[in-house]
Amino acid sequence: MICKNPFVPLLGKCVKGTIQVVAADNLGAHSIADFNESFSGGNILHSNTGRDPNELCEIRIKELHDSHVNLAQQNSSSCFGVKQPCVITKNLAHFSVLTGYPPDIMHDVFEGIVPVELAHCFSLLISKTYFSLELLNKSILSFTFKWSDKTNRPHVIPRTFSKTIGGNAHENWALIRFPPFIIGHLVPEDEMAWQILMVLKDVVELVVAPTHTEDSIAYLECKISEHHKRYQELFPNAQLLPKHTVITKNTILHSSGSLVHSFLSGQCDSRLSSFFKRVIRHSNCFKNVPLSLAFKHQLMISYHMRASSFEKPVLEMTSVSVSVDVLKDEIVEDIKQRFPGTREVHLTRSVSTKGVSFKKYMIIAHGSTSGLPDFGQIVHIFVIQERLFFMVKRLSGWYSEHHRAFELMACPTKDIDLIELSDLADECPLADYFVGSLRMVGLKYKLANYRRKLKRLGCPEVELNSLTNKPADKCSPAYGVKKPRRAEVNYCPTYPSGESAETLEKIRETLLLEVRKRNNEDTVAAMMEKTFAHRRQEVICDAPLIADFKTRWPALFCVRELTAEFKRITTVSLLSKFFSELDAHSSNLMRLFGKKGGIQGRKIRSIMIPITQTDAIDVRRECIIKALCVYLNEEPENLVKEYMNTDGESSEAAMMETTFGIFVIRKEGAEPDVGPEDVGIVLEGVQVLDELGIILHQLHQVECLVCTILLGNKLDSDSDSETYHLLWSCCLRFYPPQLRYTFEALQKIIMELDGNRLSKKNQTLKTLLAQEERPGADGVRCTDQLVIILSVIT
Repeated sequence: MICKNPFVPLLGKCVKGTIQVVAADNLGAHSIADFNESFSGGNILHSNTGRDPNELCEIRIKELHDSHVNLAQQNSSSCFGVKQPCVITKNLAHFSVLTGYPPDIMHDVFEGIVPVELAHCFSLLISKTYFSLELLNKSILSFTFKWSDKTNRPHVIPRTFSKTIGGNAHENWALIRFPPFIIGHLVPEDEMAWQILMVLKDVVELVVAPTHTEDSIAYLECKISEHHKRYQELFPNAQLLPKHTVITKNTILHSSGSLVHSFLSGQCDSRLSSFFKRVIRHSNCFKNVPLSLAFKHQLMISYHMRASSFEKPVLEMTSVSVSVDVLKDEIVEDIKQRFPGTREVHLTRSVSTKGVSFKKYMIIAHGSTSGLPDFGQIVHIFVIQERLFFMVKRLSGWYSEHHRAFELMACPTKDIDLIELSDLADECPLADYFVGSLRMVGLKYKLANYRRKLKRLGCPEVELNSLTNKPADKCSPAYGVKKPRRAEVNYCPTYPSGESAETLEKIRETLLLEVRKRNNEDTVAAMMEKTFAHRRQEVICDAPLIADFKTRWPALFCVRELTAEFKRITTVSLLSKFFSELDAHSSNLMRLFGKKGGIQGRKIRSIMIPITQTDAIDVRRECIIKALCVYLNEEPENLVKEYMNTDGESSEAAMMETTFGIFVIRKEGAEPDVGPEDVGIVLEGVQVLDELGIILHQLHQVECLVCTILLGNKLDSDSDSETYHLLWSCCLRFYPPQLRYTFEALQKIIMELDGNRLSKKNQTLKTLLAQEERPGADGVRCTDQLVIILSVIT
């Protein structure tokens, strides 16, 4: 089984070769490995002893397989699918029949699992009238595919499909990749059939990833388990296929590595099959056919190896030389730093290297920001000293769970950058597609080793999600995953240059003394900005309680620092953004309030009465916020709790029982335009902010601060009571339940943060606001607005 020692002229010596793996389809692998070659019943899987994935089975190990071989030889019949010892294993001590035959993902996944599950899910989605089969096929035919996707575009779904949609491997691979771009906007996010398709898409992308790590294999196993559970819940009468077990155990990936190589080998095998058929047909010789085919194949390989075009250059391109001076200034500076004295570069529109083609306007992935990959659109391709570089227009990407793709936007920090081929996170170029107004890009392969590279570089977001930082009893890749939301630009930043956790902790201790000094706001602000990364990592990793967090960071609990922290996290100015957008929407909101009838309409009209008694803009804004709560079928008393200055102990006792909210203490008998005596914020019965009535004489400013304070997620996930932290987080699941829709409207409609994903109630509100005219959006009371106010209160 070991090849004879051929002499290699380029090496000047003889070399030996042996067999590492056998890439074959299922029938071929079973034939060579001496397993049962019938797949209609019995033990048909060479990876385990099961008959089908719906029963418990054992993974084949060496001792178990040896015992099956012995029983098969003794009884002269197959035992658990084993007929006799593998001929390769008998002759090669290092070769194992258990690891030497990787799964055939071309037939098992792309022509087995994928078309069957697509048929089930498409049938269900069509029956729910999200789209029709004609619309689906029309959308597939009219979709503009780019680059290599044109060659492997998905096929149309046959009208008579029932159990499977058919198609070859490449077409079905494309058909599982592109539905989010083709029909994703037609299906709601909470549709179970769609979620099954998207989890299957995740599994496929992980299976064909070019490299794997321990983390990626564990994540794949978690995704497969999630997929099987959801699939059997939605389709209880549909049995899992035997092919479902091919990739369910991580031992296969541990031993075989990336399965995409066996897929590519399968494509090569199909081309060889056509070659062998031509040889037999032309030779018309049927004596010792394997010898004839092997000899002809060796002649073909020798012919191609002796051809002058066999050894291709590293870079295949047609280029022209241009002066460095014609490039942009920042690119010229970068080139001069890397290659001093360079005056010319070779410019080209396209280039091929290692079988991968790059062209202008393609998208490449490189670098990261807050754990998310950075993207760039190729503007120019040029070669400097035999090294390939791309001048790219930098793009930021926000991951969309519904589309399983990244939404691309212009990078706010830098426009143009110079990227070398070796700097790419993945050498596979990507194509961008528009889904409505959204510019999306999807990964063909999961970047299995991308996060490992970030971890080695010390990216804090990857570190905090690693298995070493999770509890020993819950050490699972899916447990407690922390990731940024769309509006969190600086979710988990790295420490400033030259700083560490120890040095920033010393600054925090100094800050405890500085915050007690008078007229020291500028020093405190500078120290708070410097310790921002330390504070964020403490909030995300340690999840402190409010009382403990206030003790460690008392400087944060003031209006100035809260607004500054909000801007550091979201890059949005809290107060100015909130005021301007609320004023812009005020006319439209009052029109909608005027159309509301019933009990809610009467309650809104009573809330809006103070607008007629004063011209103060703060009163108007306060009334609109309270009316918005009622319009969304929520109680404004849950947001703002008002007490009189004569209540005394009763008001304090009530605040002690308050989980969260704003408390307002007014002077008894005061006019509506008179400011409150005290305004503050209560969390878990603790007054985290008070005396805001002295600092801010408008209640609407305090309500604005609630966007920073109460729109948060749980800090202490193990606690029975929900404790909300003081930093911005765009996680709708953890909104205060009794004010969920109000806070969502404030965040996503008023503040325009993560506004693309709305609940049905707020999506309706946003649509109605867009249909209304917007006169007087500058906040000044005009004649039209006066008419609107009168119509609301009457």
